[in-house]
Amino acid sequence: MIEVTVTKEMTFDCAHMLSNYDGKCANLHGHTYKVLVTVGGTQLEAGSSKGMIIDFNHLKQAMNMYIKELFDHAIIFSSREYRGTAEQELFEWAEKHNMRHYVMPYRTTAEYMAILFQDLIQAYLLNNLGLTNITEVHVKVYETPTSYSEV
Repeated sequence: MIEVTVTKEMTFDCAHMLSNYDGKCANLHGHTYKVLVTVGGTQLEAGSSKGMIIDFNHLKQAMNMYIKELFDHAIIFSSREYRGTAEQELFEWAEKHNMRHYVMPYRTTAEYMAILFQDLIQAYLLNNLGLTNITEVHVKVYETPTSYSEV
């Protein structure tokens, strides 16, 4: 069978800071991120999705669940061990005021976002949808229109 890929794109807005970073990104700031998720595999051989490798709606649902719903219009925080004093105080403020936020398992870099999105979406496609025909999930996270990370 021929390997085929499909790609779904979405954008979201959020704020973050990079504690212990020597540069402007140590300050709280925001981005409009663009994420492209490319799924590769073989075409399904039966059912209403025959000929597809994945229904675009299923890919959209996964991206909404693990990207949009968690990150859009939220403050993204690094895990506790990577937070500096200012980020920790901002985290406590966000918790106190019930502000929308998400804690990454690592630092809040585009590289780690790409890895996290890949892990979450890949697990969902296999474990929740049972799509064993999917052989690869690639994620590209644009932090700016000209800068991205890819996994």
